[in-house]
Parts: sequence; structure tokens; C-alpha cells
Amino acid sequence: MAYFQHVGTVAGPIGLSGGVTGMAVRSTLQGVQVYTTNAISGGFLAWSASGPLRVIDRIDYAPAGGLAVGMRLEFATLGGREALLAFGQAAAGTIAAWIDPDGSLSDA
Repeated sequence: MAYFQHVGTVAGPIGLSGGVTGMAVRSTLQGVQVYTTNAISGGFLAWSASGPLRVIDRIDYAPAGGLAVGMRLEFATLGGREALLAFGQAAAGTIAAWIDPDGSLSDA
């Protein structure tokens, strides 16, 4: 069973680091990477969790219209490339971003 333990607080970009509505974690040769989404303000954040927690990259998308619900994040391999998929906002459908080898994000 996995669990979280609070070890500190880190400030990220305004609007995306508060109110996280989805989270996914992966381990790569570059270390542990955490990806979060925020349905309220709209966007993905990529974090490096190896060593001090730091933001790797961000991608903005349109915020949810109306009540923002939690979004589910999933990793997928599409055409040989790693992708981050977010779904759960009825009006938004599926939102996607490519995950580059260094953990940064690019528009899908």
C-alpha cells in the first residue's frame, strides 16, 4: 500500500501549484517525476522529485467551465512516444501532452 508523508511545502507557479486535481508519478533513469493538473486554473506541471522538489515544465490549457472536478492522469505510449493524458472534465474531453525524454512537456 502506498501512502504520502508531508515533508515540506514548495511554491510552484501561481495558479497551478494550489488546488491540484490530479497527480501521477513515474520513475525514469533521470529520477522520479511527478505530474500534476489543476482543473480550476487549467494546466499541467512537471516536477522533478529527485533531490529538492523543482518544477521542470508547465503547459497551460483552458480552465474548466463551471464546477472543477478532479481529473485523472494516466501515462500512455502512443506511436512510440510517452504521453500524459488527463480526463474527467466533461466539457474538456481528454487533454494530452507529450512527455519528452528529459521529463519536460510539449503540446500533443
